[in-house]
Amino acid sequence: MTKEINYSEKQRFAPLWLCVFLFIIGVYLIYRTYQQLFLGIPLGDYPMSNTGLVVFTISLLGVFCFLCVLSLSLSIDAKFISIHFFPLFRKKIPIQDIEKMEVIEYKMLSAGIRISIKYGSVYRIRGNKGLSIKLKNGKKFLIGIRNEDEIRSALLLS
Repeated sequence: MTKEINYSEKQRFAPLWLCVFLFIIGVYLIYRTYQQLFLGIPLGDYPMSNTGLVVFTISLLGVFCFLCVLSLSLSIDAKFISIHFFPLFRKKIPIQDIEKMEVIEYKMLSAGIRISIKYGSVYRIRGNKGLSIKLKNGKKFLIGIRNEDEIRSALLLS
């Protein structure tokens, strides 16, 4: 039996154009590293050591890949609210554990996962709208959303 999903949304941290730009920079960096390591052509007037260049290239490529795959998925069905902040974590909140749920407007500057006194655990990528959830045990969550009207109608919130 498949679950009927009432609402689903996915937000990516980096837009496609940024991923393409980072890919081009990555290819250039790999090429220049190859030139220094195997062809003996130094990178700049005061080149890094080969080890330093390799560590720098791998680290930067790791950050680029992380930014391009980072995403926030929210899905709501009859039994659970599922949050997946890929590749960092996944959380399922049973609907019966929820005391209060509302769509709110908030002010935060940066994306990511954070702890807030006012909102509890905050998961966001961009925007200023979020689904605020308060559980019966007192825990609070705020999940950034993009489609305020759709989530309101799916959850029958006014």
